[in-house]
Amino acid sequence: HVIENKKEQEYLDRLRSEGETVYSISRINAYHQCSYQYYNTYILKDRGLSSCYAEIGTFLHNYIENVYRGEIEDTSDFKRKFNMNMFKLEMNDLRFPSETIENSFRKDISHFCDNFSKLDGSFELEKMYIAKFDEYYLYVYIDAIREYDDEISIIDWKSSSKFVSSKLSSAGRQLIVYKLGLEQTGLKIDKVMW
Repeated sequence: HVIENKKEQEYLDRLRSEGETVYSISRINAYHQCSYQYYNTYILKDRGLSSCYAEIGTFLHNYIENVYRGEIEDTSDFKRKFNMNMFKLEMNDLRFPSETIENSFRKDISHFCDNFSKLDGSFELEKMYIAKFDEYYLYVYIDAIREYDDEISIIDWKSSSKFVSSKLSSAGRQLIVYKLGLEQTGLKIDKVMW
């Protein structure tokens, strides 16, 4: 099975100390999206300013993870907290590309908050693993792994209100890489999903 995160981190540190380049799915997706962004982020180490999408995505991811950890049982405040985070964006002058995009995003995520329900089952959260593809190493954190019988499902939380073109490709690539990497451990993968 997947090695415990502490052991994976030790393995990652050892690979890096031996001069190996260990890629992340974020690094690969950044390169495919924009090589200039990749250069700034991974070569110059300039992560740039935050964006409205990153801020709301982080809030949603953390909220959902806390539900699955059992730290939040009553989700009736989900939409209110989402709206508070949208207000914080305005206060910090983080803007969407247009008012139309913001309204669509707000509508879609509000709908999600209103209709959110926790999946049944037992989950491992934020599971790190390292896979080797040919001479390349890749490390990832899987948002959730649901185990049942002798199979598992891989779940990745996504907060985009629309999955089109490059977003769909990079999110799909991410799940396929997760699946291929975990299959190296001998696990049988039933489903990958957002």
